[in-house]
Amino acid sequence: MWNISYAYPTLFILACLMAFYFSLPRLPIRRNRVFVYLMLVEAMVLVCDIFSSWADNHHPDFPMFILYISNGLYFAGFFARTEIVYSFNEAVLGIKIRENPVLCVLARIPMFLGVIAVFLNPINHWLFYIDETGYNNGPYYDVIYIVAFFYIGVALSIFIILRKRLLRRRFRYCLLLCDLLILAGLIFRIIFPTYLLMHTFCLGAILSLSVAFNNPETHLELHGTAFNGKALRDYVEENEGRLTHRCLGLTVFKYYDMRDVYGTTQMDNGLFKVGQYLATTFSKCMVFYNRKGRFVLLGPADMDLEAAAKEIERRFKLPWETDNANIYINVGFV
Repeated sequence: MWNISYAYPTLFILACLMAFYFSLPRLPIRRNRVFVYLMLVEAMVLVCDIFSSWADNHHPDFPMFILYISNGLYFAGFFARTEIVYSFNEAVLGIKIRENPVLCVLARIPMFLGVIAVFLNPINHWLFYIDETGYNNGPYYDVIYIVAFFYIGVALSIFIILRKRLLRRRFRYCLLLCDLLILAGLIFRIIFPTYLLMHTFCLGAILSLSVAFNNPETHLELHGTAFNGKALRDYVEENEGRLTHRCLGLTVFKYYDMRDVYGTTQMDNGLFKVGQYLATTFSKCMVFYNRKGRFVLLGPADMDLEAAAKEIERRFKLPWETDNANIYINVGFV
């Protein structure tokens, strides 16, 4: 019998974390994309594990194909999850393996082989099988641990070698904690196979990454209406040599004089309105606020910069209405 009780609080906390994370704009850089994949895959694996374990406990009540599908989805997600943890290490440590297609494919071969084994399992029963007694491990069940330990081992190895690329100790500690929590979760799963404990360790790993690398607010400015200067640097550094964007910069004339005239609070409210307008009007662009009244728009390659500048000029001829004042702002373009 499978003990599912530990999985329910984990699912609730993970759902709350995902709701917070997806409620805010996210910078489209690789580590954020991989983090999204990690949360989605963990959520899928957790739900499938809860359902498949419950169904296995009540196997006479379910058709055999339901048991094979639910358990198969769980094992496919199990293979993918540790590969994604490795990919996150790869992303934050600046390993550009994607630029070498051969290495990129080679690094994913264990996961692909594991997923293929899952699809073939109803035929050969290598990983598990269902009979009149219910769920049973197959002769090659331990392959799931071999693949998982392989990816965690590689992740820890590249961390040890390249850890100094992470300049802040907090980043190093949190990334190491993530890898060690996944490793501990695997060990506990081996020791207590009928308890759904590993998801608790995976949740801890996700939380450690969220604290150090994936809090969306570290890249946001003006109450979430624009990305900040750090976000602009991170985006440009990651995509150096591959950028195809059209760029339009605008700066507030006599920024400090305007703050003196309107006051800090009203000026900040006015800049918030500007960021809101830019994000709404130019929805296909990324809007960055680089402090001191400077905005940057990164748009698609076919963006009409002249038309965009004319639209912005038209809007800035009108006042920006805040709670206590109408603010008039003049801007120039770069």
